[in-house]
Amino acid sequence: MTEIFGSLVTREIEDSPPSLKFPIIISISGKGGVGKTNIVVNLAFAFAKLHKNVFVLDGDLGLPNIHTLLGLIPKYNISHFIKQQEMIWQFLIEGPRGIRILPGSSGDLQLMNLNAREKVSLIGKLELVAKTTDIFLIDTESGLSSNVLFFNMMASNSIIIITPEPTSINNAQALIKELSKKTKKKKIAILVNCVRNKEEGLKVFEKFVKIVDRSLGTLLSLDFWGFVPFDQKLQEAVRKQRAVLDMCPQAPSSCSFMKVAKRILERVPSQREGPDYPFLYRPVSKYYLPALHRTDDGNKEINLES
Repeated sequence: MTEIFGSLVTREIEDSPPSLKFPIIISISGKGGVGKTNIVVNLAFAFAKLHKNVFVLDGDLGLPNIHTLLGLIPKYNISHFIKQQEMIWQFLIEGPRGIRILPGSSGDLQLMNLNAREKVSLIGKLELVAKTTDIFLIDTESGLSSNVLFFNMMASNSIIIITPEPTSINNAQALIKELSKKTKKKKIAILVNCVRNKEEGLKVFEKFVKIVDRSLGTLLSLDFWGFVPFDQKLQEAVRKQRAVLDMCPQAPSSCSFMKVAKRILERVPSQREGPDYPFLYRPVSKYYLPALHRTDDGNKEINLES
């Protein structure tokens, strides 16, 4: 009799040593223009400065920018990572402070909506990367798409970037509503960008909480994970294709990125052990991913119709 597993395991959970350690996995999403990718780059640099092994997945599969912001020219991208059978490590590139990066694929329309088989392949390979990583950052594409939902489903923590602009607030509300409904997450972190100081950041956050509460009530908890001030040095770093933390460590934005990274490490365990795996062995909705079936002879087959 066939047994259906609503998870993406590529091998038996029982076969996995209970002492395996997995990283903090954070997806970072938001409206286009809120500085999301720049925040990912600088958070990665901040974690690396704190002596963490950092991996960044550029989850914008249509118009990726992580490598561009760091002045890197990748030979391979996520398309090769998913489709090829060679050793996966050759498809990663190394950024400053040893940050490992899997670049997105530019202009590949097929990958802009990953199918079930591609998702299975991606997760199976990311499992290997996760085992050698402390911090796993996912830069999702702007807005709301099936890929954005998928990457947030993978992550144990989701951060939404907002700014004081009304369009950012409205788009973030819609994104959170959909994430709450489709991923069943009950807690989402908020990072406020482009404010003058902490006081303005908290004011924007509190206003946003009231808006979300009117829409979702008490079903969802929003956590304030910090702010990034408007900083000319940050804009200058973008033009020079460097992390502001690398170019000007004492800049106001650099100090904020370090505070956010430290706060994340304080609030979220740096590594989790045992059977409570963050995403690779966690049951997921068949809305996003196929089920794995066990046949009577012990082999697994993928049901792509889920």
